[in-house]
Amino acid sequence: MEFRHYSHYIYLCVFTTFLYFSYWLFITGIIGTIRMLNSKKWKPIIGKIIDSEIRFKKFGGDSETPVSFKFVIKKTYSYTINGKEYESNQTLASDSLYQKEFKPMSKFPKQYGDYQTNPNYLKVEENIKRLIGKPITVYFNPKKPKIACLENRFGKEIFLPIIMGLLSGGGLTYLAYYLLKIIIE
Repeated sequence: MEFRHYSHYIYLCVFTTFLYFSYWLFITGIIGTIRMLNSKKWKPIIGKIIDSEIRFKKFGGDSETPVSFKFVIKKTYSYTINGKEYESNQTLASDSLYQKEFKPMSKFPKQYGDYQTNPNYLKVEENIKRLIGKPITVYFNPKKPKIACLENRFGKEIFLPIIMGLLSGGGLTYLAYYLLKIIIE
């Protein structure tokens, strides 16, 4: 295979990046699914919320959709197992895979004004004040007690990265096979 022009290198780099991202989505989805399924076997215990913070995620912003924000509460909780105290902030067992999805309020874009006047933010802020010190059910991994979550349900949204990764990764892999077959012949 011979590249006669630098643009071929650019195409190869872009293609490889898309292929990597596709398989990353697929593998992350599979790992998240396994974690969620395993969490169904974890033991419940009563813990206590020790801290909480509001985080946000931006939606829209293109020419057709106005910008909107989703605000969520990230809870930090403690729980005691066999006399040893642990802390965690995972809501679902797969949360550690998607930590960067919601950003801290310190990174709220100034161009969208004061988030403290947003009605969605005000609702979440109202709830956050009641959480500190509140008892909560924590599900912990009996083999590794430092791993815990608040919800041991299986979220169907985990199938989105699996399907997207499988379709785009499979399609790109087939395209690579087809192109290499043409080049080699």
